[in-house]
Amino acid sequence: MIKEWGGHAAMAALVTPFTADGAIDHDRMAAHAIELLGRGLDGVVPFGTTGEGSSASSAEKWVAVGALLAAGVPKDRVVLGINVTSVDAAVTDIARALDAGLAGALLPPPFYFRSVSESAVLRWFETVIEGLGERARGIIPYNIPSVAGVHVTPEMVAALKRRFGDVIAAVKDSSCDIPTTERFLAVSNTPVMVGHEGHLAGMVRKGAVGTISGLNNLVPERISAVVRTGREDPALSESVDVVISYPVTPAVKALVAHVKGDAAWAAPRLPLEALPAADAAALIDRWNRLYERQAA
Repeated sequence: MIKEWGGHAAMAALVTPFTADGAIDHDRMAAHAIELLGRGLDGVVPFGTTGEGSSASSAEKWVAVGALLAAGVPKDRVVLGINVTSVDAAVTDIARALDAGLAGALLPPPFYFRSVSESAVLRWFETVIEGLGERARGIIPYNIPSVAGVHVTPEMVAALKRRFGDVIAAVKDSSCDIPTTERFLAVSNTPVMVGHEGHLAGMVRKGAVGTISGLNNLVPERISAVVRTGREDPALSESVDVVISYPVTPAVKALVAHVKGDAAWAAPRLPLEALPAADAAALIDRWNRLYERQAA
């Protein structure tokens, strides 16, 4: 996957728009994905963390993916976010994506039982991949302990890479911890994608291949430039600090709504809630002032 994209990958953790009655808005979603790819991104990841994948059923996700493809989003530029805890559900969802020609799957660890051993989590990943059989490819283990409560470790990914080779396309590290990302680079023998945009430039200079990023919904050109050059972007780093001072997914959605001039984008699905109006206004003001200053 990443080799075919020139050895790097700037991908959007695609936000999910909803209609007034709470259904996924396929038209808005597809238009947004096409726009982002046209602005230089290598791919999109629907139904990851920023895409509220854990709040959507497998059936409605698949309808939405079908709408993306029907609208012209290239299937080999789509990596499906997986948000399930059972082996069978993971195999079913990933197999459907791969059979449809998608580029791969972003796969977090099982996230309900938290007091589990690293060997058990490793075996869960192995069993999922075994269940895919010969179709297995494009798997991106996803380390996001702040949400999952379960770690994907560099040693675990290294073991998966040794056993399954290129089936393991990359690892996404959203630990937001530089030493952990550095250890993935040193130990995992796997292309590393960085979740924290503020750490991206430094990690690219150390060998990371790119990012799956929520802010790619907003500033894809800037993030693509960092992925390709490894040069620091002060505005981007400040943007991260602004966004993470609020609940992240509602904050990103509020900014997408602002940038697009379309309030419908701001609504998340329960259990998430939209930012209170005062918080959204303060966030947007900080965002605007940051980029006005950078443009001056």
